[in-house]
Amino acid sequence: MNARSLISLLLVLWPFRAMAAVGTISGTELRFWDKHSVVYAQVVSVVERPARWVKLRLEVKATLAGSFDAAQPYRVDTELARGLDSAIRTSPKSNSTVVALLRRLPDGSYFIPSDYVKFMPNEASILEVQGLEDPKVQQIIDRLRELGAPTQNRAAAAKEVEKAAAVPDLSPAERF
Repeated sequence: MNARSLISLLLVLWPFRAMAAVGTISGTELRFWDKHSVVYAQVVSVVERPARWVKLRLEVKATLAGSFDAAQPYRVDTELARGLDSAIRTSPKSNSTVVALLRRLPDGSYFIPSDYVKFMPNEASILEVQGLEDPKVQQIIDRLRELGAPTQNRAAAAKEVEKAAAVPDLSPAERF
């Protein structure tokens, strides 16, 4: 295939990438962190499913951002879509260590989005790392700090502020 044919093929196929519902996540979207968390986890199992779907079981070791409580539940069953219409090109290996963006669904389950993620070094929502000392982990943490992404403590503090704001302001006479 010559260069001209390759360019023509790319020009024809490129629009289909946008039609595949793959967006871009910056982490600054309104109320984004209400449903999303970045976790450091061990991949316990990987099950390839039909088409491009992969089922993962993660053992969450720590929450880097968001409100996911890494203590309960610490094992999460989740799915991801990989391939040409996803920012995730390959599945993580079983027993690997990853940093992953989890999205909580209304039923309480989680999945790993296919979108491009600006604060991840590979721009995918899951990244295999060698451990907490891996420079990519620190790079993610630095980018999350730049965003002002909520940590567990910031999320709890924000909820307390919301509760306090919901309490009507009482006059001094009504307080006693």
